[in-house]
This record gives sequence, C-alpha cells and structure tokens, in this order.
Amino acid sequence: MGENMGIKRINGFKTALTTAVTASASSITVTDASRLALAAGDFYIMTLYKGAAFEIVKVTAVTGNVLTIERAQEGSTAQDWASGSYVACAPTAGDLNGFDTKIGDIGTALTAILGV
Repeated sequence: MGENMGIKRINGFKTALTTAVTASASSITVTDASRLALAAGDFYIMTLYKGAAFEIVKVTAVTGNVLTIERAQEGSTAQDWASGSYVACAPTAGDLNGFDTKIGDIGTALTAILGV
C-alpha cells in the first residue's frame, strides 16, 4: 500500500479558487471546502483545471476554505491559476496505475499460493 496509506477519496467534490494562485503557492483558497476533512497523515489528490490546462496536487491540510497543497504531482507542472479555476477530486492516472499494480500483485500471490 505504501504511499496510498492515507489517501482519502470523496465523490462529487468540485469547487473553485476564490483568488489567483501563483505556481509557487503552497496553499489555495476555495469557495467551499466544507465536505473535506483530514486526519494527521491523510491527504486528497485533487486536480486544478481550466479548459485543457490542469495540475495534480496533494492536499495535506484543510483549514476552513484554505487547502495546503503539494504542487505538481503525477508528472504535472505547477502553474499559475486564475480566480475561478476549478478544483476537483476525481480519479487520476496515478490512481488507476496504482490499482493495476495491486491487481498484478494479487495475481502473482494467487499463482504462488495455488501453484498454477
């Protein structure tokens, strides 16, 4: 499980930035984060996007409507974002690749157990 130990998921979460954000910012303010809650060590993987532009971020803390983030996750690039850009919690390629790896690990273990 490793790096996904504290990953949290939430269905249908979408909000927007209330202010512009620079590529070096380590926090963002959104219109509504009331559905988000994190315990120590937990995090969300979220996508900032507007049009075709996107950035994957790791949300490590939530205080009111302020999200503390680690930028440029999963090979994306930190960039400036305008007020009104979207923030959503949705599956990413990293999530799906992690599932593929785990399924492969289960198959390998079953083969070893069953001797097939």
